[in-house]
Amino acid sequence: MTGTGVGRPTAPPPAGGGPGPDAARVQDFHDPVAAGDVLGRALAVGRLVLDEPEGFTCRVVTGRCGELTAVTTRLGADGRTELTGAGDSLVTSLVLAGAATVAAAGRPPRPLRAGGVWRLEETPGQRGTFDAGSAFADLVLPLRTVADAAAADPARDVAEDADGHPVVRFATSRPLDDGAERYWAALTRTAVQQVCGPAGPPASLLLREHLVRTLATAALGVFPSVVVEQPRGPGFTGPATVRRALEHLHARAGEPLTVTDLAAAAGTGVRALQEAFVRHVGTTPTAHLREVRLERAHRDLVAGDAGAGDSVAAVAERWGFAHHGRFAAAYRARYGVAPSTTLRH
Repeated sequence: MTGTGVGRPTAPPPAGGGPGPDAARVQDFHDPVAAGDVLGRALAVGRLVLDEPEGFTCRVVTGRCGELTAVTTRLGADGRTELTGAGDSLVTSLVLAGAATVAAAGRPPRPLRAGGVWRLEETPGQRGTFDAGSAFADLVLPLRTVADAAAADPARDVAEDADGHPVVRFATSRPLDDGAERYWAALTRTAVQQVCGPAGPPASLLLREHLVRTLATAALGVFPSVVVEQPRGPGFTGPATVRRALEHLHARAGEPLTVTDLAAAAGTGVRALQEAFVRHVGTTPTAHLREVRLERAHRDLVAGDAGAGDSVAAVAERWGFAHHGRFAAAYRARYGVAPSTTLRH
């Protein structure tokens, strides 16, 4: 990686006066190493690698609001990232412009375009790519803040660690469904506007706290979360079991898969897994598998080329939809258009 120049603050003063003490910091970079250092401190980016370092540009805007860090990044070259893992933070990213991919260790890359959302997993080994002109909005919250939001819900009996702190884990890097993805994208845009604007976050401490708590609470519903709850007696199937089933389901969605297979992978019985899925994911294992496969089919249709011989029937069959009419109806109900329309465009 090569480049010249260093990051420099360039935040303009807002109309009607200078920026407040908590105003966001704007930095422009021509050196990918310097840009990678800043992104690494803020977002667990271990390394920023460029395909063409010459002429590289990058603008990073960083703002803070209590426990929340918000970052926007605009990149002027194709490249890739190697990620160190989110550790004890919730780190989410929204694609504002351009295209990107993200992949956890040992998993195929997931393509993302504007509006796409993902959650950085806690462990290392994740990687991503981005196109020139891509822009991202990232939010960072301590996991303990999200766990506190879970503990505040009277419907949950959240377990505590050895130090008496509530515990929460997330099952996957994807939002629960398209509606959850759109909701988090809208929340992210609002948070970035509030925190990274020239004037900085709201002056009121109550409003700052409200923004942080809103995001923490919403994250529990947007991303499949497995709140660690107190044991409930013999036969109780806890969130760790659901997490194992979800990981197996997402990794093997393109293979023949039954509830019995998921239960075996999770180390529990079929009925216990079904009840745990409804309790923690809000749907049954079979329904969730069908939604995941429909999403994968949508992704293939978006990336497909009818002129090159790709067809709706082939994509549907690839993802286990043997009845083309039912596939088309389910696709239209979720995406608002016929699958053939997506493939043509």
